[in-house]
Amino acid sequence: MKFELFVEGHPTTKGSLNWFGSGNKVCNANERTKTWEQWIQWTWMQSENYRTIKLKGPVEINLIFYFNRPKAHFGTGRNSDKIKPRFAHMTRPCVRKDDLDKLSRAVFDALTSHAYQDDGQIAYLVATKNWTDKENPVEGVQIILKGDI
Repeated sequence: MKFELFVEGHPTTKGSLNWFGSGNKVCNANERTKTWEQWIQWTWMQSENYRTIKLKGPVEINLIFYFNRPKAHFGTGRNSDKIKPRFAHMTRPCVRKDDLDKLSRAVFDALTSHAYQDDGQIAYLVATKNWTDKENPVEGVQIILKGDI
């Protein structure tokens, strides 16, 4: 079966962990990670997929991350909605400092126990980073899951 979900919002990475005290307290280095994962979970629970599926066996996941272009890519004044010619060739994929593997890990962990039992079930992954455009004007992540129920 195939399931699709778009989660609107600025994609955040699942960064490294910080250890505190004698090693018994752990938190994410990126403080926005928890909020992003909770937002993915909430969006999943609000979708028609919630409670109807939990994938079993190997899972295929396609992730398409959308980011707004930097302001430097656009002109000024009356050209503020036009991309500068020197950035026009930069269509897809986008190049950003966010690691694609860390962006994906945040989605994997958010969907664990919701869409599948464990993120170790993910056997196939396709992930890309794109700029928002007229077809996809909102920052976020498009999640496509395939697997057996």
